[in-house]
Amino acid sequence: MLDAGQQPIQMKLEELKPTQGAVGYDEVEFKRQQWRARTNLEKAHLIYEHPFPAVRGPDGKYFMIDGHHLGLALLKEGVDVVLIKLAEDYSHMDDKGGWRVRDRT
Repeated sequence: MLDAGQQPIQMKLEELKPTQGAVGYDEVEFKRQQWRARTNLEKAHLIYEHPFPAVRGPDGKYFMIDGHHLGLALLKEGVDVVLIKLAEDYSHMDDKGGWRVRDRT
């Protein structure tokens, strides 16, 4: 695990790859409704205070490891930039080896 005091990383939401194969669309729609009900200040606070946990994989790509419903909801609502908190960095490994290690954590 990387340092808990690490600063969040800003990135484009569309570049954050999911690790979950499917999401429940009722939950995504619920998250969208919650998002729309927030003020702009509340939206900014949510993005700032709740970065998506992610890992850096082969080729330096980032993969979301939690928050898939919210991530898809924000993407559908047109949110461009989010914050991520790096949980692990596997970018130094080849594609196959990096994911074998991840599966054991």
